[in-house]
Amino acid sequence: MLQKTGRMSRWMLALAAALLTSCLYVEPVAAQAMMTEREIRSLFSRARVKYKSNDFEGASVDFFDIIENGTALPKFQRAARLLLARALFRMQLGIVSSGYFNEVLRETQSLDIADPKKRRPDGNFLLALDRMIQTASATGDETLTLERLGRIQILRRIPTNIRALRLTRTSKKIEIPALTDPIPYLFPVPPNVKRNPDLTQRWHKRIDDFKDAFSYLMGRYYFVFGRTNTEYIYMPIVLLSQVRKRAPYNYFAKALYLMGTRNAQVGYNEGAIEYFQRIIDLPLPTGDKPEEKALRQELLQIKEFAQLGIARSYYALGVFNLDNPKGPEHLVASLREYRKVPKQRGLTKGEVLFETSWVFYMLKYYHFSLGRILGLQSAFYQISFFPELQILQSLIYFQNCKYEETKQSIARFEAFFKPLQDKLKILVARRTKENWIAQYYEYFRSQQTLLKEGKTTDLLPSLIALVEQDKSLRNYQSLMDKTDAEIEIIRTRGSAWKTSNLGRALLETALKTREALKRRAGLSIHAALESIRKDVTKQVNQAQVIKLETLQKQKQELDRYAQGGGIEQDEYRYTLITEQSHIFWPYQGEFWLDEVAHYRQFIQGECKR
Repeated sequence: MLQKTGRMSRWMLALAAALLTSCLYVEPVAAQAMMTEREIRSLFSRARVKYKSNDFEGASVDFFDIIENGTALPKFQRAARLLLARALFRMQLGIVSSGYFNEVLRETQSLDIADPKKRRPDGNFLLALDRMIQTASATGDETLTLERLGRIQILRRIPTNIRALRLTRTSKKIEIPALTDPIPYLFPVPPNVKRNPDLTQRWHKRIDDFKDAFSYLMGRYYFVFGRTNTEYIYMPIVLLSQVRKRAPYNYFAKALYLMGTRNAQVGYNEGAIEYFQRIIDLPLPTGDKPEEKALRQELLQIKEFAQLGIARSYYALGVFNLDNPKGPEHLVASLREYRKVPKQRGLTKGEVLFETSWVFYMLKYYHFSLGRILGLQSAFYQISFFPELQILQSLIYFQNCKYEETKQSIARFEAFFKPLQDKLKILVARRTKENWIAQYYEYFRSQQTLLKEGKTTDLLPSLIALVEQDKSLRNYQSLMDKTDAEIEIIRTRGSAWKTSNLGRALLETALKTREALKRRAGLSIHAALESIRKDVTKQVNQAQVIKLETLQKQKQELDRYAQGGGIEQDEYRYTLITEQSHIFWPYQGEFWLDEVAHYRQFIQGECKR
């Protein structure tokens, strides 16, 4: 489409690019008188001197002028774009500078794509990629960087032996075979560099410097965006396995977590447990510097999720092996691992209580399962959203032939969740209306504000808390905050710089970038609400099935009773007599935070023996 617009003016090209939802970066433009080749060379030399002397404002203005006037000298224009990005990054303008780094990567692709033999990155490409990864780390951004890297076709080339790879699969885990490291394949040494040993060594060192971060980011790209393509289902493991222990920003721990998750997704839970356990065994960073404290806190959170992953993997093993003795053993191991999850209030503790209630249900320890369901109904877990909770309670009553209690539980569920299902259906349907993608973000922010002020919200507080946990939404919100900070930096710079062609163009670009990020955040909110709607719909349908089966069972019991068979009860397996070290405390409506995970609600089955 863009090739057919060669006759359009440059400002129209910028406007067209701004309207593309797939691109968050709009290259700033400004009409200027064209310079001669000699003037461009002279200006480039002066700009480099300013850059080396840390005059980043002056250098950035000169480099921008070269970009706008240097179409006749692509070499200088590309180098100027790279140096401009580096200057802006040094001026604390990481978001707008990443757009220029991305342009360098895209230009390399557009220049070489016509001739497959020339599809090889050069030094500027490597430098831009390295700086773009550093910018992503500095701004805390992964989502936007993943999208940009994924659009660079050169970076998506896969060696034939990996593309056709069918990883060795045992009954326990995915085995990664010995194969060629894909990183050198993606970045082959150019012929002109090979002829110089010093240049070759520098080339390999530059790749080695960003290998870990690049392997993690591209591995996560295939994990997120390639999940529906079976050809790439094992690509994340191949790339993530290249991340070394010395990797910065906890990339090694994150890589292990993604590899464990992918093993669990394809049914190799033993392998998942092994990867998660390796995270648990990692030492915590030491030191009192702010960045060291931040890395330590982040790794603690990764360890917590890894511990949850181990418990969930044992649960999956138990469910898959219910027909043999190993099933209960795995379920008991799952309970043991759940107890190791750090005890804290909030969503994580609520998740643990909810998931262990299912483990107890699968073990047929219904009194423990009902006790956890009771605990989750306390005020401590009002921010938790578990539509399955009453479904599980109904299943427990059903398994114990307490059919009236089953119907009452289903009735309470439907009275609450059917109206919620209708509300969510209307809300997610608004996406088709004009401008509602961005309005999802404004709507959600208004709900957050009302909740903080203690006012009535349209969305349930538990739903707001659940949507807030969406990783991409939090990332986009963080990027918008950082973009706001960069807009303030641009507006408070010296008058000569901020009123220059570059200053005006950067301000326009930053504002458009923020609007694009708002749309992306809106899409994330819509996706989260749609996921919740599907989950609620699934549970509503499940409630209908339980209701129907309950009526059928009641009919069978009544028929049997009418025929003179009578209804007998199971022998009650539990007793209220406690050990001498314990006290029986009857529940009278009060909740104790330190005991809420240990409640038992005794239930006597009414099934015939």
